[in-house]
Amino acid sequence: MLILETLIQSLEAPHAKAFLVFLKSGSGPAPLKEEQLFTLLRKDVGLSPDDIARQLYGKPNRNAYHTLRKRLQRKLYYYLQFRNADGQGDVRLDATLAIGAATQLIRTDRADVAAKLLQKSRAVARKANDYEGSLAILRHEIRHADVLGLDYLPMLDEWKELHNLVSIMQRVDVAYSLLRLKLREVRVTGQLRSLDALVRVELDSLGIDLDQDLPADVVYRMMEIIRMAIIATKEYHQFDPLITQTHRHLVESGKLGDHEPVLQIGFAYMIAHTKFRARKLDEALLWTEQLNQLIQHQRTAENRHYIARYYLLRAAIMNYAGRNTEAIALLEFALEQPELVTADRMNMLLNLCVYLFQVDELKRARQVLQSIDTQERKLERLMGLEWLFKKSMIEMILLVEANHTDLIFNRLRSVKRLYKELLNDPINDWMGTFISAMELMLKDPLQQNNERVLKELDAMLNHWPLNREDLHAMTFRCWLKSRVEGLNYYLELIHSYAA
Repeated sequence: MLILETLIQSLEAPHAKAFLVFLKSGSGPAPLKEEQLFTLLRKDVGLSPDDIARQLYGKPNRNAYHTLRKRLQRKLYYYLQFRNADGQGDVRLDATLAIGAATQLIRTDRADVAAKLLQKSRAVARKANDYEGSLAILRHEIRHADVLGLDYLPMLDEWKELHNLVSIMQRVDVAYSLLRLKLREVRVTGQLRSLDALVRVELDSLGIDLDQDLPADVVYRMMEIIRMAIIATKEYHQFDPLITQTHRHLVESGKLGDHEPVLQIGFAYMIAHTKFRARKLDEALLWTEQLNQLIQHQRTAENRHYIARYYLLRAAIMNYAGRNTEAIALLEFALEQPELVTADRMNMLLNLCVYLFQVDELKRARQVLQSIDTQERKLERLMGLEWLFKKSMIEMILLVEANHTDLIFNRLRSVKRLYKELLNDPINDWMGTFISAMELMLKDPLQQNNERVLKELDAMLNHWPLNREDLHAMTFRCWLKSRVEGLNYYLELIHSYAA
């Protein structure tokens, strides 16, 4: 998939509409052509470049078409820079624009105004913990100190501090890739003595001391990166004490408090999610309550995405705590909220389908599943291949429960073909085992060979301790076991989670 098409398809409907308004703000025939090209690529109907050029120009004019693509792509980049600004609102963009504006002022002999502009912009960037933006502005001030009438010597200490922080943040980003690789190996081999020791070794190799006196946002970034790696390896039981102790240290040292509301919310969510995946439901519930209080106190555009995360996490915790009807009600309420983006809505619908199925609301579960976009290529780009696989598994389970066994085998063959690469990855071994176990179960619909099926199920994660079992794997395993042994699926799931 080409970059331009992928970017256009990734835009949420409100953003796509806003970008069209942005394009129309231009004049002449060029914006009209750009709008037409955007609309064609947005439809994603598989037109060739010649087909698109023919619709735009009446003939396959490739030179004009590629020039138009480049112009549209530049404008989309510019628009996205304003929309996203790397999660910092407009702060980082403001730093870039401030330097450009100051340069213009200097050229027109208004260095006095340029100095004030740069000073104010640097203060805003520092307050937002935008070290790269702050450093860029400070470098500009030092470079033009004579013209701006500034004494650059007092600025050198701040320059050293910012340079060090930027360097650390860059090395932390590199550490993420190294940690992800190491933890992936751990996931396959099942051997990890200490997450804390592994993290420290990798950070030390890049000259990062986890115990040094660092700002809260730098520490948060470290924890966030470790957590992203943990999500792939499911080592939540080892991440739990690390994130909890780190948070406590920041609070007790005064680095994390009401003056850092965004970081407070981020830490609360990370800890609540980690407690849940480490199977500490009571603690997880308490942290979700704290998370909700923080969100309501700081309900800003920057924190909006945490609202959906709160609903999803709170509902999941309730579901595994045996409070299924409350989990269903919470997700139904959340789905009515206008600020949801498509990805959050898809996650909520899929989880709601599962929760309804768990209490034998099969008709409603099928209705919810059918409301999810059926364009698999579009869903894969938006949600990822593993999410799409999970959706396929739920569809097959509902077919089995509805006794549509005639459709299952074709669906299983299709799944094995579509997700071949995913199934061949050792980190996803439970997926292939689940499909094999389902095939075995369906070949013996009268369940005359229960022992064979149960042996297959027991082998699913026999090398992986239960406290580290992936929740998706556990969910599907419990369904297979309950189906074969005639147990209540939801009760079996709750029992397995608490084991």
